[in-house]
Amino acid sequence: MKNLTKTLVLITLMTIGFSKSMSAQQASTEQIEKLLSVMEAEKQFMVGMEAMMEMQKESGQAAMLPEGFFDEFIKEARSGYKTDLLPKLIEIHKINLTSDEANKLIAFYNTEVGKLMLNKMPTIQTESANAGMVWGQQLGMEVAQKLMSKE
Repeated sequence: MKNLTKTLVLITLMTIGFSKSMSAQQASTEQIEKLLSVMEAEKQFMVGMEAMMEMQKESGQAAMLPEGFFDEFIKEARSGYKTDLLPKLIEIHKINLTSDEANKLIAFYNTEVGKLMLNKMPTIQTESANAGMVWGQQLGMEVAQKLMSKE
């Protein structure tokens, strides 16, 4: 009887472990490609990159760059996205998302609120980047002043 109980417990634990490992299966390349497509990842990335380029144009370092650098940079980024960056993004997402999570994200981004989020994301990212830049500059000045006052 003890052996039967042990066997049943072992089978139950193995079944639970197997079902958990199946549900935690890594997302497939096809799932991630679909997710990135639904997320409009290329558009999101390019909008964010263009916003960053605009901020950099306003920085003092922009004067050190050759004429037309920013336009050429964006052009090269657009042409190389699918061959250079997309495969890396797919691998990053595959490592960090399970199959189940990828499916749930695909479903979310196909909902009305998911589409709304995608529509608003470029503005949120740009404004967040600007806020972070201003905050970082202020913090940098405060830290520098604090350290200089100690000398």
